[in-house]
Amino acid sequence: MKHFIGIDVGSQGVRIVAIDEIGKIVSTAERKWAITNLGNSEHEQDSNHWWKCICECLEELSNKTSFSTVLRISVVATSGTLLLLDKNLEPLYPAMMWNDKRAVKEAKQANEVFTKHGPNLNLEIRPTFTLAKAMWMKHHKPEIWAQTKFVVSAGDWLISKLTGEKPKTDFTNALKTGADMTTKSWPATLSLLGINTELLPPIVAPGTALGAISDAVSLQTQLPKTCVVLAGVTDAMGAQIAAGVVETGQWVTTIGTGLSLKGNTAQRLQDFSSGLYSHRAWNGDWSVSATSHCGGDSINQRFPHIDFEEYSAAAEKIGQSSILVLPLATKGEYFPFSNPKAVGFEKGNSSNPFDVFLGYLEGIAFIERLAMETIQDFAAVVGPQVSMGGGASNPFWLQIRAETLGRPTVKPFETSSALGAAIIALAGDPAKISATAKMVVQYHPAFEPSERMIKQRDSRYQEFLSELVKLDYWHPKIGRLAPL
Repeated sequence: MKHFIGIDVGSQGVRIVAIDEIGKIVSTAERKWAITNLGNSEHEQDSNHWWKCICECLEELSNKTSFSTVLRISVVATSGTLLLLDKNLEPLYPAMMWNDKRAVKEAKQANEVFTKHGPNLNLEIRPTFTLAKAMWMKHHKPEIWAQTKFVVSAGDWLISKLTGEKPKTDFTNALKTGADMTTKSWPATLSLLGINTELLPPIVAPGTALGAISDAVSLQTQLPKTCVVLAGVTDAMGAQIAAGVVETGQWVTTIGTGLSLKGNTAQRLQDFSSGLYSHRAWNGDWSVSATSHCGGDSINQRFPHIDFEEYSAAAEKIGQSSILVLPLATKGEYFPFSNPKAVGFEKGNSSNPFDVFLGYLEGIAFIERLAMETIQDFAAVVGPQVSMGGGASNPFWLQIRAETLGRPTVKPFETSSALGAAIIALAGDPAKISATAKMVVQYHPAFEPSERMIKQRDSRYQEFLSELVKLDYWHPKIGRLAPL
């Protein structure tokens, strides 16, 4: 029996999944780490710690599954996370994480230059994009930039660590570094922003074979030297694949540190102001993406070290919170509304921590609904909302979300993006990823909303929208999208 491995490196840890030839999970391993915020806008991590944790997980897996039978491996990681590498492929600076927002001026400059000189990237470059962060490093850390030989995303570096070869990137990770998704290449305009395209890795399709495991990594991890390393995708797209969301009209929400939405569309979409943008999908078609900064990080910061199950059980007895919450842990939001000065809020007064906790669960559900209503302006939405990430592990929260959305929610048996990476590895070919996902992914029974609770949640949701309007964060009917 052959085996295939998927690695997912997220904001809060690493998870590795091994599957067999029919997609059955045979073993898993994971490591968690604490998130340290340097400030409202600055978020960095030690990428070498990621690698240490990956090696520990692989060692653990090798004790459960014979690695001599591992045929292929792939990696997914956070989108928009920047690493600068030296000539030996080693990081010169801590990883600037996906939610780092310090590159405000650089993002503005990039948008102005692309507007003037083209090409039309059909999206707004945000401070959280890899491109803006690279420009920030060039401006603010010139001594680091002078040593830089490769500008890469997190997944690019991890794959290079596995092969020992120079980095390559895939469609999904290249987008936030300024790639032209129409031509699948680096535009010459980047040089006007001080980014030499010679520092950027070649762009390949997800699932492309990039080489075999290096001798050093084989010795370190017990992976066979014959194991082939395949190009991966961003963690959000890994979640989409792991969710089996491969048909037009299907949508998946991943709640981790933030909240991301993914779904496929027949045409590329043009973004006017809502924060949505189109990736190249693994098969060359289009996949719509959006990320909110309202997610699990807000709960972790507000309720550190709690027993999540205990709080959820107590919250379920309350039913509906007396506190109205915008669960935004950092300053600034770009989807489903755009306001770089937005901050989270708690409206109401409660001394009951379980009541406040419930307000955060509801607040994230409200953001999910607003996001899906934005999407419904231009794209089909059919079937249940598939749920991935840590937000899928709580049955009570899944029920709240179904009642808020007004349609069922469902979670796969495996809710991590690591399975998406393993599916890529199993497919072994970009053209086979969709069919492989359909074969592998299985679901738990759906959470069905009652009409009574749909009405009750809707009433509270309308109050939430009213608060956003009062604060000038969001206004209805602003920011439309249309196919090109």
